[in-house]
Amino acid sequence: MKQNNKLNFQLDTGTTILLFVLNVLFIVYFLFLAFYNRLSQDDFLFLKSVHNSGCINFVKWAYLFQSGRFTHYSYISIVFLIIDKTGSVFFIQVIVWIVNFLLLLIVLKRILNINNYNAANISALILN
Repeated sequence: MKQNNKLNFQLDTGTTILLFVLNVLFIVYFLFLAFYNRLSQDDFLFLKSVHNSGCINFVKWAYLFQSGRFTHYSYISIVFLIIDKTGSVFFIQVIVWIVNFLLLLIVLKRILNINNYNAANISALILN
């Protein structure tokens, strides 16, 4: 006999509607903040370094001379390369939120025995 290891998790209608409204309000707030976000001074330093030397050379310099946090510098150089090409931080923040939302949705669907709508609401609430 196969045993079901998923949790049985149910939400009533009022809670589902409340979660949906809170998540919609947060997404509007998040998009507002993402659109009007500005870089700090050290971000401009990284952006200028990536712009002047290119993504690969910046990561090479940071790895050899700055510190051993190679993964961090490779990620940040890719992010600043995208900012340099698009001229906006908005796309990065929205893409990161969407990727995290989808990953969390997949994890919740595998752990909890709930429908897609409730899993999406819980995922957005956790990210909020």
